[in-house]
Amino acid sequence: MPFDESLDDGLDDGLDRNEDPPRAVRSASRLLVACAAVAAIDAGQAILAVRHLNAAGDVLSRLAPQNDGPGVVPNIRWSLLYDTTVAAALALMLAPLGYLVRRPSQPARIVTWCVGAVGAMALLVGIAGNPDDLGQPTGGEPAEVQRAMRNLLAGWYPSTHALAVVAEIVGIIAVAVLLARSSVVDFYHLRSQGAKPGLWWEARRWRPADR
Repeated sequence: MPFDESLDDGLDDGLDRNEDPPRAVRSASRLLVACAAVAAIDAGQAILAVRHLNAAGDVLSRLAPQNDGPGVVPNIRWSLLYDTTVAAALALMLAPLGYLVRRPSQPARIVTWCVGAVGAMALLVGIAGNPDDLGQPTGGEPAEVQRAMRNLLAGWYPSTHALAVVAEIVGIIAVAVLLARSSVVDFYHLRSQGAKPGLWWEARRWRPADR
């Protein structure tokens, strides 16, 4: 079966043009990996905060069982588990996208925008439901109960979590801006024709020559 050399020449030319991504794409790739690392750290500290809550909740239950009647400890735990889930999901999705955006693949660029937008909104929802406000005493409890209630949430968690969220959102916005630059548009739209083909291209390469 004759070999269609014209298609092969076009493929070679496309691959030659697809050597290195633009600087903006490389910067976006590094930022995505950095955001994934921050998200992983954020998930880890949320898990530590859950462990602290479990121990502190046992202390509160012994001192004043009625103070957990409205579900203070479960509400704080749910908030922390939400933070853990969002951060872990972002870490698992942003890390591979940091590699995929370096390829001349328009779908990878679009998916990065979508994941970033959804992730940023999920982070803002978590900040709005700040668990630090859930365990505050009303003032009528004994002093030891008030201390136990304030200790439900690890004292370091609100500030470190807020810093991580700000870093992630700023990084996501920076990635979105970098992937919207004109040089990046040319990379994804013009060079994508030189991406390595799949089985469909191979089938066309070996089609019978036109008579």
